[in-house]
Amino acid sequence: MATIGRNVAVAELGSVRFDGRLAWFMWLFVHLIKIVGLRNRAAVLLQWFWAYVTMQRSVRLIKDDDKVWGTEQDQGAARQAS
Repeated sequence: MATIGRNVAVAELGSVRFDGRLAWFMWLFVHLIKIVGLRNRAAVLLQWFWAYVTMQRSVRLIKDDDKVWGTEQDQGAARQAS
């Protein structure tokens, strides 16, 4: 299963393939079922609903604050290592 865009996804269950809105709803359902706890499911469903209605996109970045690439600090560490 994978979402491609707004209201569009693809899914393959065995030899049966789905696409479009039906696969998108299947993706939503599977992900909601995997969330532990009714309160958490409700919170995620409300967040998804609000993002859908307001057309907002969320960005999730994993960032290592200890490393700042391309700065003098990074270049100095590279000079010391060589």
